[in-house]
Amino acid sequence: MSSAKKKLFLNYANSHPDDIALFNSLALHLSILKDKIDPWFKGKILAGEVRDDVIHANLKDADAVIHLLSIHFENEAQCVELLKNSVRDKKKNFPILISSFDWESDVVLMSLKDEMLPKDGKPIDAYPNSNEILTDVVKMVRSEIFDEEYSDAKNSSRNFYYILAGIIFLMGSIASFWVFTNLNDISLSIITFLMTCCIILFVLRKVVFPTNISALK
Repeated sequence: MSSAKKKLFLNYANSHPDDIALFNSLALHLSILKDKIDPWFKGKILAGEVRDDVIHANLKDADAVIHLLSIHFENEAQCVELLKNSVRDKKKNFPILISSFDWESDVVLMSLKDEMLPKDGKPIDAYPNSNEILTDVVKMVRSEIFDEEYSDAKNSSRNFYYILAGIIFLMGSIASFWVFTNLNDISLSIITFLMTCCIILFVLRKVVFPTNISALK
């Protein structure tokens, strides 16, 4: 099975502890694919090897390249060079924004705008739970490398709740209007509308309050 493994090159800034910490977290999440991928990074360079030669040889052999983007990445000449080379060689590139910086001013990164992860544009370090977003990122990387269908069940579930809330709002508004026009009772109409809002909040509790109220089932 090892012969079928895809080689994954990880390009990251090793000059800053925050970038190294995010790299270590991502590498841990990628370990779930150990039977499918062969990850390579600068830490695998052996004593006595010519550093630049080994790095470029492994980049050349890679099936896909992950770039962990940050201001530190942008200021490491070798990281930028590897990014440019992987784009030039038309590798399957996965630019992952791990911390905020003005990446849109970089022409090369702008050429990879459609491939930028996470898809919502938020950097990894902006998420309260990095494990959750790194899990999603690894799923997307896996789906692209192995041409698998990626299903974002979390977003599908959210869309369902939003649609349901919209239907309830429409029905509640109609009911409130009916009460006002037919019973001529504005107080009862307001109560009906407020009850509708309470039902909507209950329906959306898992979306609006994902870590606490949603646990009260």
